[in-house]
Amino acid sequence: MTFLKEYVIVSGASGFIGKHLLEALKKSGISVVAITRDVIKNNSNALANVRWCSWDNIELLVEELSIDSALIGIIHLATEYGHKTSSLINIEDANVIKPLKLLDLAIKYRADIFLNTDSFFAKKDFNYQHMRPYIITKRHFDEIGHYYANMHDISFVNMRLEHVYGPGDGENKFIPYI
Repeated sequence: MTFLKEYVIVSGASGFIGKHLLEALKKSGISVVAITRDVIKNNSNALANVRWCSWDNIELLVEELSIDSALIGIIHLATEYGHKTSSLINIEDANVIKPLKLLDLAIKYRADIFLNTDSFFAKKDFNYQHMRPYIITKRHFDEIGHYYANMHDISFVNMRLEHVYGPGDGENKFIPYI
């Protein structure tokens, strides 16, 4: 695989939005380090200019790539809603700790921008009790991410996504269901 001189990191690259984003980045000729929970499964779907890695080896891979390539940005899509887990630790890890790890990498390797994704659930007016851990952790990372990025002169953008749907969406989602 040929890796270009500039690249972005995408977390949640194997999810619904991530798959579509990887295709768009591929068409744009941008190299990607794609973080996923299941590297073996996603390596079988290899795309040109994409290197798959896990959360455990992202720092080593970025260090290796920094010899010949420049990290220009991070797009953080990964999240944990807490639907399938009752573990607050897992929700905090996915929505605060791991994105902070990525923000540290962005600062260390002088990336220009950190794009964080959020959802309509985290709007201040909404108070979905069944989503409280998700909402609290997403708000917390938005606040601390802006603070930390401002301290280190990196652009931090929090993108609030509404109801996302389209080709390849899960069968249990609202639009495919109807």
